[in-house]
Amino acid sequence: MNLKSSLQLLSILLVYIGISCQAQEHQVEVTELKGFEKEVDSIMQVYHTVGASIAVLKDGEVLYTQGFGYKDLSKKDPVDANTIFGIGSCTKAFTAALMGIFEQKGLLDLEEKPNAYIPELAFYNSEMDAQIKISDILSHRTGIPNLPTESSAVFFRSDDKKVIIPRLKYIAPQTGVGERWIYNNYLYALAGRITERVTKKSWQENLSEYIFRPLEMNATYGNVVPASNDPNFALGYGVSRNDTIPMQVLPENFPTRDAGGNIYSSVLDMTRWLQVWMNNGVHNNQPFLSPTYIKQATGNQQLIDTDSLTLESRYYGFGWMNSKQEGYRKIEHSGGISGYTSNVAYYPEEQLGIIVLTNQNTAGTAYAITDRISERFLNIDIETGSNGPYFSTVIGLEDSKTPTIINTTDPPPYELGALVGTYHHPGFGDIIIHFEEKTLYATLPFTTFRLSHEAGNVFQDHFTERKSQVVGNFLNFTFQVNETNTISGVLLNIASGGIVFEKVN
Repeated sequence: MNLKSSLQLLSILLVYIGISCQAQEHQVEVTELKGFEKEVDSIMQVYHTVGASIAVLKDGEVLYTQGFGYKDLSKKDPVDANTIFGIGSCTKAFTAALMGIFEQKGLLDLEEKPNAYIPELAFYNSEMDAQIKISDILSHRTGIPNLPTESSAVFFRSDDKKVIIPRLKYIAPQTGVGERWIYNNYLYALAGRITERVTKKSWQENLSEYIFRPLEMNATYGNVVPASNDPNFALGYGVSRNDTIPMQVLPENFPTRDAGGNIYSSVLDMTRWLQVWMNNGVHNNQPFLSPTYIKQATGNQQLIDTDSLTLESRYYGFGWMNSKQEGYRKIEHSGGISGYTSNVAYYPEEQLGIIVLTNQNTAGTAYAITDRISERFLNIDIETGSNGPYFSTVIGLEDSKTPTIINTTDPPPYELGALVGTYHHPGFGDIIIHFEEKTLYATLPFTTFRLSHEAGNVFQDHFTERKSQVVGNFLNFTFQVNETNTISGVLLNIASGGIVFEKVN
C-alpha cells in the first residue's frame, strides 16, 4: 500500500472511531438510562455502525431522543432526532393501518376477498381465489412463498406497480391458506394496490392524507426519491468484506414492493406514530385508529413459530409481531432494506416504547440497542445469542469481463454460443443471455450478471455493477436441452423446484 492510500485509510479509520463521540441532543438524565450512551457507543463500534437515532417513550410521553454517529460519514454530518432513515418493513404497520382506517370509513372489509376490489386479480388456483382474504394478506398466511415473489419484485423489477396483479397467477402456493406463516413483501404491495383502488389515489397520497399529515409526520416520505432530497437524509452503509470499514451502499427502489417497506422517516416522527398505538388509537385526545383495529393488528392472527406452542411463542397481527419477553407482552416490528436496519417496539402494559433507526445494512445494532433499553426499564436479562454480532458485507465486484471458463471435468454438452437468446416466463418476464468475446452474461431487469460455469448445465451469477444491497450471489442458471439436443429453456432457482423460462428466440 502506498503512502497516499495509507493516509486515506487512516483518515477513514479516524472518522469511524470518532463516531462514538458524536451523540447529539443530550437531554435531562433519566435514571434508567444512566450510562446508556456509552453502551450505545460500544454497540455501534462492535457492529461497525455509522449512525443511529433512538427514542424512548414512557407513559404516553417522549422521554428521550438522541442521535449518534453520522448521517454522512465522509462529511462527518451528525445524526439528530430529525434525521431520515429507511424504516424498511416497519412500513407494513402503516399499510395495514391504512386498510384499518378505510374499513372504519366503509371503503373496504378486511374479511373480504381482495378480488372484490381488484376484479382482474387471480391467484394460482380457484381454491386460493375463494379462500384468501385481505386479513390473510396482512397476517402473512396466504400460503404464497416469499422467494418467487421477492425475485419478481427485485430481479424482474418494474416501475409499473400494476404488474403485481397478473404475475400472482403464476406463483404456486407453498401451503394451504391459513396453514402457516410465510412472510411476504409482495403481498403487502398488493395491499397497497387495494388501497389505491378504493380511493383512486396512490399509496403515497393515501399515506400523506390519512396518516402523515394528521400525525404531523412532516419528515416522513413514502419513497426514497423525495426522502433523499431532504437535507437531513442519512446515507446508507454496509461493511466492506475485507477490513470492516463502513462503505456507502445504494438505496433500493422497487415499486412492486413499496407498501411492504418503502417509508423513510425520522425517529421524532416515529414517536408520533408509536404514541397512537400506545394510546390505544388516540391522537391529541381524538380517535385516530379504532381500538378494535388496534386489538386486531397487535393480536394473535397467525402463529409464527412452527414448533410446539409455548408461553414464549410469537404471533403476527397486521404489520406487527407480538410475543412474551421474560413474561412481558411485547409488540414489535423490525425493518431491513439496502443501507438501513430499524426496530420499533413497545410493551403495552408497561407503557414503554422504543424506536431505533440505523443507517446500516442488515445488522443487529437496532435489536441490540432495543434489548439494552428493555433490560434497563424492565429489570430483565435478555439473552443475546451465541453467534455474536452480525452485519452484512458489501457485495463485491470482480472484473465484469472475466472469461467464462468451462469446468473441464464436467463440461456442458454444447458451445456457449448456443445459449444466446431470450428466455421468457409469463409470471416474471425476460432473461436475455448474450456472449461477448469470452464471457457469458445474463441480463435481467435488475442488472446484468456475468455467468461462471459450475458444472454440466449449471452457471452461477456474478455482479457486474454496484446495486442495492438486496441480494447476494445465489442464482443458478440451469440450461435445459430438448429431445432434438437444442436449448429449450433455463431453470432459475427462484422457487421450490425452480422456475423454467422458455427460450423464445
